Amino acid sequence: MISKILLPVDGSERSREAVRYAISLAKQTKASLHLFNVVEEQVASLSSENDINSFLNAAVAYLLEMEKEIKEQGIPVSKAAKIGNPAAEIVKEAQGAAVDLIVMASHGRTVLQSALLGSVSAAVIHHEQAIPVLIVRQGVKIH
Repeated sequence: MISKILLPVDGSERSREAVRYAISLAKQTKASLHLFNVVEEQVASLSSENDINSFLNAAVAYLLEMEKEIKEQGIPVSKAAKIGNPAAEIVKEAQGAAVDLIVMASHGRTVLQSALLGSVSAAVIHHEQAIPVLIVRQGVKIH
């Protein structure tokens, strides 16, 4: 049974597609959503403390916007933002928040791009964990 879904978001259009999919899924299963955003530690390490606070404030503002949109649809929602390695933080958050499912966007990179740049979704999938991961690919139809 799915009662709580972790929804990592990054503000991209692909991420918005995953949000729409997760909203639909939450309505069907009567699950709550847990929004999550990670400020990448590499960005944070190259930034001043003021910049880091700006990044976190922007992440929280985005999460508040998404939270409002989701609440308007009658879905219980919580949110969190962290600094760190996105894949590792997503897995930690999933375990700590006791979610039943992770729903996240695929960024649709080619195999070569993923090999060179890495893929957060692939890294989350390959972490040893017992939580299922649903990847929303570009153009998925939502019913």
